Amino acid sequence: MAGPRIMSLMLVIVTAMFAIAIVIFHYLRAICSRGRLQQICRIETEQGLFSSITNTATSHEQTRSSAFRRLRHASAPVPTSPDGHDSFRGFSGIQVAALQRNSLRSSLTRRAVSSTSSGSAPSESSRASQRLLPAIDPHADCTIVHNFPKSGQGTVKIMQCNQTSKLIVIKTVDMERRKRSRRPALADELTSTASMSLEYCSGGDVDALINHWNSIDQLREQGFPKIFVLYFISSMFAAVGYLHEGNFTVDTASTPRLCNKPMIHRDIKRPNIYLRISDDNQHGLPDVVLGDFGLSCYEQDSEGVSGTPGYLSPESLAVYNLKYTDRHAYRRASTSRIQTRANDVYNFGTALYEVLTLEQFDNRKHTYTPLDLEIALNKTRSTDMQPILDILKLCLVEDPVKRATTKALLLIKPSLNEALELLYKDPKEHMPPDSWPVRRFDPRIGISTNGPASKVQSPAAS
Repeated sequence: MAGPRIMSLMLVIVTAMFAIAIVIFHYLRAICSRGRLQQICRIETEQGLFSSITNTATSHEQTRSSAFRRLRHASAPVPTSPDGHDSFRGFSGIQVAALQRNSLRSSLTRRAVSSTSSGSAPSESSRASQRLLPAIDPHADCTIVHNFPKSGQGTVKIMQCNQTSKLIVIKTVDMERRKRSRRPALADELTSTASMSLEYCSGGDVDALINHWNSIDQLREQGFPKIFVLYFISSMFAAVGYLHEGNFTVDTASTPRLCNKPMIHRDIKRPNIYLRISDDNQHGLPDVVLGDFGLSCYEQDSEGVSGTPGYLSPESLAVYNLKYTDRHAYRRASTSRIQTRANDVYNFGTALYEVLTLEQFDNRKHTYTPLDLEIALNKTRSTDMQPILDILKLCLVEDPVKRATTKALLLIKPSLNEALELLYKDPKEHMPPDSWPVRRFDPRIGISTNGPASKVQSPAAS
């Protein structure tokens, strides 16, 4: 009797367990099916969203390219000059304005994208808003009086404002030669030229002034008077100090910076230092203007070596020479920060050396140790130039760490100005009458050749 009961009980238990297993199987299957369905829905949603984004981006890119092409084809042509040699002297390199059309291009792109992303067909009013407005010529009221020969950087012409009779220089630069774009695919869509309005410096440059003094025996023998040398140093301290320290002076510890990032010029030399003649010149001397900022950059962005051979600082010259001895080392150095503010200080020292000696500086052929500097200055200078010689030695120190800093030079500027005031009161210290080369400007022949003049001539008065 017990055996059949046990068998029946075991059968019931096995049946119940089998039923429970079936229930669990269907439950798990339902869960898996629901998860798979959700995954499929999510994938389809993501694919649809990706497709939507891709289509929108494609339409945006097509619209932007269309706007760029319209802008490029509607751009006004830039006048050019006949081919020739580089002759950019007689004006400063201070950039007053650049005729760039980036803001207009961005506005057209935003309008085109907004009309496309709305999903509706563009209306007639939206099409009209996308049409390029006529270009505005800021020099429409000016007359071209002279075209300089075309150079590798672009074209240069002198224009005269019809209302004020003021002369300005218009420099047109080929941006394709200077582009450093990280997106070369857009290079053909960008405006290829930029025009800059530059200040016209009627006094020429320091290079022409030194050549003029060397052409007259009496001037060459006596050299520049001390008043001009001090005035040159003080003016250059102000220019370099503004680039490096953001201000013209550091008379106090709380002197505010007028710009946030230090900039370096990287090519200070006598052809890039101009003379500006005006009625309010101090001490009867033309303003000394630092120009030609084509190689300048923020100090933190400086890479490799830029400048003019013969005027390079020792640290720059060492890297430059690797170009001929170790090409691999030169490539590695070309991506490093070689030139700093100390490089500009050295370049200023080269210009000061030429003003003091009327001789060309070239550290490829000659050495400029402190003893060499003393010997060179003793040939043409009296012993009262010792303070200036000390400044020159500090600027031409080979080690950039030991070289004079811009702040240290600016601290000397007040003393220089006081000495200038005293010298100006003494007529014997003034510049000789034939000090300045003639800078008469004639629209028919351009700037005349250099020669002695009884007084400084401005273009308007000649």
